[in-house]
Amino acid sequence: MHSQDRGQYMSDITLSAGVRQNLLTLQQTADLMSTVQNRLSTGNKVNSALDNPNSFFTASGLNARAGDLNGLLDDMGQSIQTIKAADQGITSITKLVQSAKAKATQAASTSSQYERKQFASQYNEILTQISDLAKDSGYNGKNLLAGDGNDLTVSFNEDNTSKLKISAVDYTDVETGLGLSELDLGSKGATSFNLSGVSETLTIEGADGGPLVSSETLVSAGSGYVAGDVLTFEDASGNAVATLTITSTTTVQDLVDTIDDVAGVNASFDEARAS
Repeated sequence: MHSQDRGQYMSDITLSAGVRQNLLTLQQTADLMSTVQNRLSTGNKVNSALDNPNSFFTASGLNARAGDLNGLLDDMGQSIQTIKAADQGITSITKLVQSAKAKATQAASTSSQYERKQFASQYNEILTQISDLAKDSGYNGKNLLAGDGNDLTVSFNEDNTSKLKISAVDYTDVETGLGLSELDLGSKGATSFNLSGVSETLTIEGADGGPLVSSETLVSAGSGYVAGDVLTFEDASGNAVATLTITSTTTVQDLVDTIDDVAGVNASFDEARAS
């Protein structure tokens, strides 16, 4: 009896209108707090299509476009760095080209075959530096100075209808890209000495700048001579009185003997002075 009465009493519990209203208000407040907390944690006023379908899908579209624009901005930043690297490379290459021009001018202004060889060697070394510099003027795997496969395309909108293409040049090959060719250090030619009845001194340095002996070959010395070069000795009237064709075995003493064989000329090699 008693247990049945308790069950009957529990099933018969009723709420007054005021209590029901308060309970509904509490439920609404709890829902509102949950919504506010969700907005605070996400930073979004609308977090699902249930909140506001129009606003949700509009925001989703804008967020997607913002992501695309951020990607384009990053790509443009990378492209700018690539262009800066190429610009710095061109600036440095320009200075090297000016140095090469100076060496070529110096070589053209001297009649000394030895000096010409030195200037030509320096000129060729500058061309090598230009090539190496061009190879090192890239950024993030893209080098606008390295020719094929390095063209740069920069897009300015999401569908790539607005873009700029920058074609690469090839300065790693200075002959093709810049029209500069290495100078031949051993180009054949004639060297003339006018014997005019006065004392003349011909100085030939050792290959390492050290002591020079009469048995050293001319091509191994630092003379600038190579096998096949021809030395011509002329008198005051311009008539050839002696010639010497240099081979790989021609020594300093051979040169002295050739000059000494000229009538009226006495040639000697001061080995003590040379050393």
